[in-house]
Amino acid sequence: MYPDLFLIVFNSCLRLKTFPRCWKKARIILIPKVNAVRVPNLDNLRCISLLSTLGKCFERLIINRVAWRLYKDNYFNKNQFGFMPQKCTEDALVKLNEIVLKGKKRNLHTILVFLDIKGAFDNAWWPGILSLLKRSNIPGNLFAVISSFLKDRSVTLSLGHSSKEKLLNKGCPQGSVSGPFLWNVIINDFLEKILAFSSCETIAFADDLLLCFQGKSFPDLSRQAQFTLDFASTWTKNYKLEFNAVKSKVMILERRENNVLTGNLTLNGFSLDCVKELKYLGIVLDRATYRNYKEFFSIVLLALVDANLKFLFVDVGTNGRVSDGGVWGKSKLKQAITNGDMNIPEAELRYQDRHLNCHLSLWLMMPFR
Repeated sequence: MYPDLFLIVFNSCLRLKTFPRCWKKARIILIPKVNAVRVPNLDNLRCISLLSTLGKCFERLIINRVAWRLYKDNYFNKNQFGFMPQKCTEDALVKLNEIVLKGKKRNLHTILVFLDIKGAFDNAWWPGILSLLKRSNIPGNLFAVISSFLKDRSVTLSLGHSSKEKLLNKGCPQGSVSGPFLWNVIINDFLEKILAFSSCETIAFADDLLLCFQGKSFPDLSRQAQFTLDFASTWTKNYKLEFNAVKSKVMILERRENNVLTGNLTLNGFSLDCVKELKYLGIVLDRATYRNYKEFFSIVLLALVDANLKFLFVDVGTNGRVSDGGVWGKSKLKQAITNGDMNIPEAELRYQDRHLNCHLSLWLMMPFR
């Protein structure tokens, strides 16, 4: 109807260096993080912001311009894999595999520290974000619009017949266009400063941080790891963030069990749990599970396709040490077929081998003879 309306509105906002207040009002939807938990718990709820569509369009234009400038200047650390162009979880897992293999070839001890930031997106400190953006020398009008975007924000939560509005002074709205990008700006400062610790390599996927320590001497390595964790704790305080010591874990990759961590690693004064297996980016990691008989990192893909090569079922994640029969026996596909949930036509037993001393399920094909 008015094809130039959006162009006029967005150019006016850019010229006035402002983000309209009506676009900064969000309606909050609570989504459980874990479906199995039925009892309401604040730690199990993710607050998703429903924002104005017109505001999100303008937000996208601004963030695209800022991102283009920062990508052009190689602003972001190469160890950030979350919300980055042409990077994904598989790249982060490959990087972890390369680090572990490197340590194995050089006969190095390896300590992995998985860090969890408490309410990362909800607690992102606005002055810290603006300070980092200002130092990145982005155009002044874009900086002014982002400054306006991070002011006078409000959220409304409705439960039943009750409704409550609250003004915000921190946080990257989950559900906004700019939230992941602004978080990457603030965590990038940590990734750059951690480069000063030579024994530590980092892998970041959004707010999931993994610190990898390798060295010849295990006691020296544990001391270097503790020194790095002390620095990380100080960094979070400078940006009004906090690590969750309960969810943060330590894993030691050793062939022998006689090497134990000399003095538990601590974070914010709390000892970190040392675990033998842990779920990271959707994959369960442990000391040897994902190594096959050739000592390669191996994950099994089990798939079912129809006559037109269309995928009907996919199961990813079984470790490479498991045999074919073991993969099949533990798969959800076998459970579904056994329970009759796959709508397979009823079988008709036409042949019976009296000399075959084993039980065959009706949905199994007879072996070729």
